[in-house]
Amino acid sequence: MPEKPYSNAPTPSLALNALDLALEMQKMEAEMHKFVCEFLPLLDDVEMLCRDLSRAPVESVMQRAEALAMLADQADRIRTAINLERIGEVGEIVDADRYHVVDTAPRQDKANGTVLEVNKYGWSFRGHIIRQARVVASVRTIESAQERA
Repeated sequence: MPEKPYSNAPTPSLALNALDLALEMQKMEAEMHKFVCEFLPLLDDVEMLCRDLSRAPVESVMQRAEALAMLADQADRIRTAINLERIGEVGEIVDADRYHVVDTAPRQDKANGTVLEVNKYGWSFRGHIIRQARVVASVRTIESAQERA
């Protein structure tokens, strides 16, 4: 059987893989652009509110506090639009993948591992944990007979 000459042409399967990769990269680029476009107005507004805050009169600081509350609502809409999930709600049960317990507090009225306080929210992007929430969780202690009496 004669030997086939060497060819630089990609095989059909490699060409398909390269095309799939290029399409995936375009999709990721478009998603990143959407994220930036959604996020920039929030950054602009935060920067404007914080500018010269230390020299602002009390009335202005109070107005800015109200505006910051509106920005929190804007941030919630943005994170929903880009599928960014905040992790950490008081009352949830600690999940080792999503929570990092920084402290515990004895609470007989709560199940073990109930989130009592959120020190820092965690974040999940499209189901992938970016950062665990840092929380204080409950622990149930064993009461002695004397304490119950």
